[in-house]
Amino acid sequence: MSQTKPKILITGATGYIGGTVLETLLTSSDSSLRNLSLSVAVRSNAHSPHFTSRGITVHPLTSLDDTTTLRTLASQHDIVLHLASGFHPTAAQALIHGLADRKTGSAADVTFIHLTGCSNIGDRPLSLGLVDKRVHSDRDDVLSLLREREKVWSYAQRKIDIVVTETGAEKGVRTYIVMLPLIFGFGTGVARLNRMLYGLAADDVKRGVAGYIGDGQGTWGVIDVRDAAELFACLVGKVVRREYPDSGEKGWFFGCLAEMRYEEWAAKNGEAGLRAGVLKRREPKSVSLEEQAADSGWPVEMAEALATNARIRSERWEELGWEPKRGVSGWDESWTEMMVEVFKDCMQ
Repeated sequence: MSQTKPKILITGATGYIGGTVLETLLTSSDSSLRNLSLSVAVRSNAHSPHFTSRGITVHPLTSLDDTTTLRTLASQHDIVLHLASGFHPTAAQALIHGLADRKTGSAADVTFIHLTGCSNIGDRPLSLGLVDKRVHSDRDDVLSLLREREKVWSYAQRKIDIVVTETGAEKGVRTYIVMLPLIFGFGTGVARLNRMLYGLAADDVKRGVAGYIGDGQGTWGVIDVRDAAELFACLVGKVVRREYPDSGEKGWFFGCLAEMRYEEWAAKNGEAGLRAGVLKRREPKSVSLEEQAADSGWPVEMAEALATNARIRSERWEELGWEPKRGVSGWDESWTEMMVEVFKDCMQ
C-alpha cells in the first residue's frame, strides 16, 4: 500500500453485521482508522443517503452473481471486507481476483477479510452420528479441520472458507477469515436486529411455545454484534498500520466469549415470547428434527444445525488488541430483550 490511507470496500454494509462493522470503523477511537477511504457495494439505492451523508462512496451492485462488477470494484481498492453472504463462492473468488488485479497493476499491498460462521466446524449428531464436543481454537489447524469435515459431508459456507484460503494463496492476496458464533444484541448500522432469528421466532409462534431439537444439549458460542464488530475493526487497524498478523492458512480469528445450550436458548426465547404476548408459556418444549424442518420450511440437514455442537474459543484476540466488553453478562442480559423486539417485529 502507499503511504496514503488504503481504499476499503465493504460488502454487506446494509446487513446486521456489516452495518455494525461499518459504524464501528466510522466511530473508532483508533487514530489509524480515522479518515478512511470507505466504499460500499449495495444492491438497493434505498439506503444510499445513509452512506453518502457519512462520506462513504456507494457502488451499485445488481447481485452477488455480478462477479464482473465485484472484480472490477475490488481492483480499485486495497482492502475488501466481504461481510455479505458466506454461501456464495463465486462472489468471494471474484473479489480476491480483483485484489490480485490491483496488486499486479500497481504493486499495491492487498488484503481480503472474510466473514464466516461456526456452523462450518459443527458436528452432525442426528444424521451422521458424528458428535464433536471439543472446543476449537483459532490457534488450531483450522483449514485441516474444515477439509476433514468436508470429506464427511459438503457444506457451502465451509467450502467457501477453503476456497478463500486457497485462492488467496494462489493469487498472492493476504486473507483473513473471521468466524463468528450465534450473534445477539442490537446492531448500530442500517439493520438493528438479526434477521436470521425472525424465521425461528415465527416457528415458535406457530407452535405457541419455544422449541429445541431433541435433548437441547447442543452447544454453540455466542457474541454481541458490537463486540464482533470491534474484532473486525481491530483487524482492519492492524492491516492499515501494516502490522500484519499471520494470514492465509493461519489467518483465522474466532469471535466467541460465551456459550449456550439450545435448551437454554429456547428458555430465553420462551421468556421473550411470553413478554411479547405471542407465546402461551415460558417453558420451551422438545421437538423432533422433522417437526422443526416442517415448521421452518428448511431442509432437514439445515434444521439439524439447531441440534449440533459448534464450539469455538478466541485465543488470538490479544494479537489484535481486541477488548470485548459484553461477554457472558451481555448474553445473560441482552438476549431476551432483543428477542422481545424480534417477536414483536416478525408479527407485524
